[in-house]
Order: sequence, then structure tokens, then C-alpha cells
Amino acid sequence: MNIVIVGDSFSSDNCKDSWVCLLEKNHTITNLSQRGISEYRIYNIIKQNLLLINQSDILLVWHTNPDRIYIPDDVDYPSRLIPSHPFCDMVASDALSDTDWNKIAQIYYKNFYNKDMQEDMFKLLIEKIHQIITTKVLDFSGFEIYNDQFFIKSFSDLRFNHSGNINHLNLLGNLYVFNYIEQRIKE
Repeated sequence: MNIVIVGDSFSSDNCKDSWVCLLEKNHTITNLSQRGISEYRIYNIIKQNLLLINQSDILLVWHTNPDRIYIPDDVDYPSRLIPSHPFCDMVASDALSDTDWNKIAQIYYKNFYNKDMQEDMFKLLIEKIHQIITTKVLDFSGFEIYNDQFFIKSFSDLRFNHSGNINHLNLLGNLYVFNYIEQRIKE
């Protein structure tokens, strides 16, 4: 089965013990995930790869934290200096960082951020993803996300109970995700 994966850091690692690599033993995987990206960036990756995705059997979307704010590619954002995070977008915890950006993040989240608007935009992006995809879509997240229109399986409990360095999970957490996805693929 041909599977395309698009999402945040919960789906970006391809090392031997990751759920992504475990899936590769049974399926052909194209992983377009990036660490630290916003839902808007996930949506754009899907749009840019629409032909590839719609020719696959399944799209696995790993939705990110609804509070993550898209930052244009040409902005020198400090987290993007980390080689593993070249497309990183802003998140509320950046306000706590020890950089000049913490002042900008603090100003934004204190004066401009609106939780209801951000959650509505997040839901609209998920809806738009489902509108443009013609293949089967399975939705997941490492965060507790509620969406009344689409079922999004949250693995936030695994993030806390089986925390590790591979997609934020240890080996047991990655095995659980792998087994869950294999079951969903068969449905």
C-alpha cells in the first residue's frame, strides 16, 4: 500500500524504531513531515503535493498544536537555526525562550492571540484538507484535539506515558502507534 504522511514532529522521525519505519516494512511510505510546523504549513505541504497524495492509497495527517503560528519562510526565526527544524513555526512556549524572539512572542500572545479564532482557523484548515483530498485520510495528533466534524485520534496520553526521543515517544509508544495505524489501514 502507498502511504503519504504529512505532519509535525510526531511523524517526522524515520529511524529504525519509529512507527514510520515500522510501517515501511509493510508499505511504501513517503514522509513529508517536518518538526515544529503549524497547521497552515501542513495544509500547504498537502496542497503542494496534491497529485502525489491523491495517487496514494492513504494520507496520514498528523495535526499539530492549534496554538502554533505560521511564520513566513523568509523570516529569521531562531528555532530554524537548529538543523532538524528548518521550517519551524512559532508556538506559545517561544515566549519563555531566552532569545530576542521571546519579546515578540510575548507581545503577540499577550496582545493579539485569540484562542477561539486560532481554534476556528485550525478546524477550517482540517476541513479544507479533507475537501481537497480524494484518497482515504486518517487523522492523528500528539495533542488533545477535539473536532466535531472529523475523528482525530489523539496520542497525547502516549506522549506523557511513553515519552522518548523518537517522534516524542519511546519504543513502546512507537509500537503502539504502529499497531493502531495498521489496524486502521485494514478498516
